Amino acid sequence: MPTPEDNMVQEALKALEQRDRSRARDLLARLIKLNPARVDYWVWMSTVVDSAKERVFCLKEALRLDPQNVMARRGLIVLGVLPVDETLVVPFSAQKRNWQTGLLKEAEEQKKQAAKAWRQLALYGAGAVVVILLISAAIFGASRLLRPKAQQGGPSGAFLVNDTATLPATLTPLPGRGTTPTPTPPWGDATLVPTPLYAKTEHPRTEAFRAGMRAFERGDWPNTIAYLQQVIAVEPDAPDLYYFTGEAYRFEGNTDEALAAYNTAIEKSAAYAPAYLGRARLRLDQSPKAYADAIRADLAKAAELDPLLGEIFLETARLDMIQAGRLDEASPSLDRAAELLPESPEVSLLRGEVLLALGKPAEAVNALRGAIQLNPANLAAYMLLGRALQLNDQFADSLQPLQIYIQYSQPDAEALAWLGAAYAGQGEYEQALALLNQAVALDDESFEALYQRGLVNLELKEYKQAVNDLSNAYVINMDSFPANLALARADLTMGATKEAFALFEASENLSRSDADMAQVYYYRGIAQQEYGSLTAAIRDYRALLEMPAGLAQAAWLKDVRARLDQLVSPTPSPSASPTAGTSATATPGASPTRRVTPSRTPAPSPVPGASSTP
Repeated sequence: MPTPEDNMVQEALKALEQRDRSRARDLLARLIKLNPARVDYWVWMSTVVDSAKERVFCLKEALRLDPQNVMARRGLIVLGVLPVDETLVVPFSAQKRNWQTGLLKEAEEQKKQAAKAWRQLALYGAGAVVVILLISAAIFGASRLLRPKAQQGGPSGAFLVNDTATLPATLTPLPGRGTTPTPTPPWGDATLVPTPLYAKTEHPRTEAFRAGMRAFERGDWPNTIAYLQQVIAVEPDAPDLYYFTGEAYRFEGNTDEALAAYNTAIEKSAAYAPAYLGRARLRLDQSPKAYADAIRADLAKAAELDPLLGEIFLETARLDMIQAGRLDEASPSLDRAAELLPESPEVSLLRGEVLLALGKPAEAVNALRGAIQLNPANLAAYMLLGRALQLNDQFADSLQPLQIYIQYSQPDAEALAWLGAAYAGQGEYEQALALLNQAVALDDESFEALYQRGLVNLELKEYKQAVNDLSNAYVINMDSFPANLALARADLTMGATKEAFALFEASENLSRSDADMAQVYYYRGIAQQEYGSLTAAIRDYRALLEMPAGLAQAAWLKDVRARLDQLVSPTPSPSASPTAGTSATATPGASPTRRVTPSRTPAPSPVPGASSTP
């Protein structure tokens, strides 16, 4: 009797055969979770993941499990990861593309039928009439309507009958396209389709339309446009044709043509929701800050027209996340997107990003692990998971996901910086510094690389270099809470008290969570104590102790209790008198500028027990 896993395999294979990549990806992710040692699951997954990096990841996993697996080796050769092996490449590359098989078979069948018809006409006379009728039916049968499957959790949408428009049975040859397909392995065409095949307008299911949709599904944007333009020529009022054309232009990076196509779709039907969604996505890609109001208006209109289109709420949450002041508003949109798109790894991924931005790393860890379960080849989730684990003080646990990401990605300064931070969090500063030097060498304008190297140099008492790195990080992003706080600590080591307290004040204003304020209370309290503002120091220490459990590091709490015992002793020493302090108000001062070679003489750190945690 077939097991549930066997049944799921059959469903996955059927989805692959039908080119339902989203369904296949979801099923294969579940199968890999059930049985991660199955080589064929990883090979199949390589055909439906989002990017070349993820295909490499899947195929390398397959090859790790089975070093002799021919399919995995062929794929990695084609992707340029392994050296060429002619014994593997030639037979494989001679195969036809899967996505072209249908068109070729149809064309060949038509030729065969036509030849047969003429032979029968000559041989059988009267029987030729019947044969011709059959041929005509085969040729023009492509105009029959086929109902597309409803998207899971989204609108059902259907292409309705319209018999007034027809297209010739023979497709117009496309530029640069011959009759022989270019040999490419299946994963060579694997491209994520981020938008469901959705339509609410009337037009015939012509051969050109089907060819355009097949091209869209495989990410072949030029042929998508070419085929759909053929349909538009005879059916100029169908808004979905312009929408899919706009999507193809958007993915090509042709923003002007994409915008024109979306606008035309809306002109043809003001009630066509996907066109508003497409235009909002285009503007999100262009400049979310500049077009914020227009984007939000388009998303609101799309939601009004079709409240079951889950991608609307996903993009709304993305806009809320970009606009930092609306982070709390992103969660309801994500909840709605999750209801409509329950198997979407993108929802879990974005939820993880939002939770990180809200200063909730423990919750972010759960969301990002969920994203990886839904799509184990989603490399972006591994990188964010590593960062979330670090912010949850799980530095050792963060190593593996970051190493996975770096292993399968192009050189990435930010990822190297986070990996360096993972080692720094475990006290392995020399190894951390080596990685961070690599990161800065890759991109000397990387905020994360400069910031993390500044923290490590602060711990290594390389104060001059620490100030250099943190000053440069600050210049790159002056609104960064971690950069302001870290530079304040570094300035104190160099004797720049005025600038340091101005940055502490800025840090408090930039804090977005109680966890951020815990850091302000701790480091500012120490600074105030060291510089004689004892009353203010006591106030910060007590505020830290009154915060909910889990927000401050245990070492900080222990240190603060010891300091308070000293400061509020019944018989305080003259240097520790609570009445001797000055105001906690930071002294106003000019904001630090980019300091490449500070001339100030390094002094002993006034921040004992400081941690590199941002």
